[in-house]
Amino acid sequence: MTLLKKIHEMIPYLHPLPNCCVLCRCECTHAYALCIACENQLNQVPSSTIIAGITAGLSYQNEVIQFVHQLKFNDKLEYALILANNLLKSINRQTLPHAIIPVPLHRQRMRQRGFNQAVEIAKPIAKQLAIPLFKQHCIRTINTQPQAELTAKQRANNIKKAFRVIKPIPDHIAIVDDVLTTGHTVTAFADCLRQAGAKKIDIWVAARTPLKFKQVNNEKRI
Repeated sequence: MTLLKKIHEMIPYLHPLPNCCVLCRCECTHAYALCIACENQLNQVPSSTIIAGITAGLSYQNEVIQFVHQLKFNDKLEYALILANNLLKSINRQTLPHAIIPVPLHRQRMRQRGFNQAVEIAKPIAKQLAIPLFKQHCIRTINTQPQAELTAKQRANNIKKAFRVIKPIPDHIAIVDDVLTTGHTVTAFADCLRQAGAKKIDIWVAARTPLKFKQVNNEKRI
């Protein structure tokens, strides 16, 4: 076991789940750090805006932006549980995939952050749904510039040919990621999985931006 893996396994113990809500600070009895009252106030994705093949748990605004930033940039893994739980509520359990594949990070970004936020969100989902979690089947071959720093057109060019499948994958897969904005990242990753033999691909994202999401409608669909 590498030193990085050992440190990663220790993170939950270094950052134990708080016994109070991360928003209102009241005592929390949930297995994750968000009370029922605050959870009910989160911005869910309106059913009228759901697009076939894409499932999102929350709208990427207000407190949800804080959740994602705390997870990615402050090593607060309890927020992965909050995001995963809300995504689970939206997943259609009638036709579940044969495997879950989180969007991979480049090894250099992985060294810097110490963990992949998509993997942390996918773990409790895979466990709850009893679906295999494939963490080593795909890699990110290019250390792309962070998508959040780019325009929509730049994002499309930035992510082209950034992924590779290195192990066999099943026909039906669910991609898991933290945030969907223009959809370029998941589209590029889905294209890579299709070339490797995937026939059906679901997109599961913890949150999506409410306004820019319309851009995905005019792109090649998942």
